[in-house]
Amino acid sequence: MPTKNSSVSKSKKNQSPPRNKDKPSNKFYCISVNSKYKNQIKMLFSEVNMLEELRIEMQSMRDDLMVELGKVVDVPVVKYKAVKGDFIDEMFGEALRAAGCKLPVKRLGPGTYMFGLRKIMAKIINGKLVIRVGGGYMSVAEFIE
Repeated sequence: MPTKNSSVSKSKKNQSPPRNKDKPSNKFYCISVNSKYKNQIKMLFSEVNMLEELRIEMQSMRDDLMVELGKVVDVPVVKYKAVKGDFIDEMFGEALRAAGCKLPVKRLGPGTYMFGLRKIMAKIINGKLVIRVGGGYMSVAEFIE
């Protein structure tokens, strides 16, 4: 035999949730929201269209730049001339020629060079030319790569 409490709980489950007084029905609510935000929606759509036009323009500019970059002529490789009698400089010059390095290299002093835009220090350790990097050294071939 069902108790009084169980019949009450069943009847509550069958009831629909209470309606919000601002929402007479879903259809009317959607229409009211649409009219309320209509101007904002139009403004957002116009901004999206403007952004799409800008994206297309930027893509066109990028394509033009890529064509221009394709026309750039390779810079001729200037052979580095080592100072005779400076063993470090001679080894460094030979390593640059072997690697076919295209960066400009300028000797600043014994064992000191401007390699592109970077100042480097070269040294011979155990008969091998090494370049000072951070707190240690690396071979000149690794550095040039």
